[in-house]
Amino acid sequence: RIPSDDEAISVSISCQPCSTTGPEGGARAYVRGPHPLSIVLCSNRLSTPAEVEEVLVHELVHVFDLRVRGLDLRDCHQLAYSEVRAAREAECRGSLNRFTESMCVKGRAGVATSNMFPGGRGRDCVGRVLEAALADRSPFQPSELPDFSKWVSPK
Repeated sequence: RIPSDDEAISVSISCQPCSTTGPEGGARAYVRGPHPLSIVLCSNRLSTPAEVEEVLVHELVHVFDLRVRGLDLRDCHQLAYSEVRAAREAECRGSLNRFTESMCVKGRAGVATSNMFPGGRGRDCVGRVLEAALADRSPFQPSELPDFSKWVSPK
């Protein structure tokens, strides 16, 4: 259920050692949920306040996409879309120009999406949604979500 405009979203934040296997295997943080919704910071992979700030921004973009926009982060294209947006606002913030930003975002989002969708599928999903996701600046500027069905391959 997507919350109304005047409804608060509750998110807990915890810090704990993270596993070296599975989707969290290489992550510095991840969103767990949806009920209860939480952000887990990986204490064994974060060493500075700047890194903590960066991963919080990244994960909060996912929380926004999940709870406000209604994205299903179990879907490859929707996860890739959210990973592109999160990387742009966090790891790739302050890139020299649009080209370097795009390359940074494509690489970061490709790795993150591949954790859930390995074997090239994750990177393919990022490539398909990259342009639309880079143009989506919500919540900072109003943006419409694309029709994700246009990227689904026929079976």
